[in-house]
Amino acid sequence: MARGLALATVGVLITAALIALFAMIVLGFSLVEGLLLGAVISSTDAAAVFSVLRMKDVHLTGELEPLIEFESGTNDPMAVFLTLGLVTLLTTPGASPVSLLPLFVQEMALGTALGLGIGRGAVWVINHLRLKVDGLYVIVTLTVVLLVYGAAAALGGSGFLAVYLAGIVMGNSDFVHRRSLKGFHDGLAWIAQIVMFLTLGLLVFPSRLIPVAGVALLMSAVLIFLARPIAVLVSLSWARMPLRELCWCHG
Repeated sequence: MARGLALATVGVLITAALIALFAMIVLGFSLVEGLLLGAVISSTDAAAVFSVLRMKDVHLTGELEPLIEFESGTNDPMAVFLTLGLVTLLTTPGASPVSLLPLFVQEMALGTALGLGIGRGAVWVINHLRLKVDGLYVIVTLTVVLLVYGAAAALGGSGFLAVYLAGIVMGNSDFVHRRSLKGFHDGLAWIAQIVMFLTLGLLVFPSRLIPVAGVALLMSAVLIFLARPIAVLVSLSWARMPLRELCWCHG
């Protein structure tokens, strides 16, 4: 958990900072604009990571697979927080970066507490329900998702982190219809991924890609071969992990 949190927080921050440095030098961005660009692309894509690790020919030993899964799932709240915070700094005159620190602590603390608490409560509720129709348990679990995210967002916490931690708690607990519910949500996750990437594709105009293609490819190279490896090495410098495992964490 310590290594995963280090990658998801310090790693994301270092990656965003290095991308910001590149954007300032090459693109002439301001510091805040560069950090905003870095925050948007600094986190790994959890959907892609999970789908790759679920492939039958990928076998990772020891704690490497759960570490990569945990990091890819928990770095999104950090990236979302940085993105929203930097947008606030850009759009609010006189806003101070120091004012973001209490907000960060609040979002992560509330998201963690609500995710773990509601996740455990949901397991207890499902095990004590006596529904006559098995399909109604699907509605219960979907309700839990909406409840976790809504409660966290309403109280000022990170909804992304709360939902992810609630899922971890429930996924590692025993409750009725667990296997069938996991299969349903796995299919639902694939539908969500398809819809998300289809929507992103519809928002792209090919005519706008050509002018920025060169800079975008260069930035991608900086991200893959420079920023992300440095972030992994720095954030896990204390962990004494083999170089091969560090390379997997970079991926």
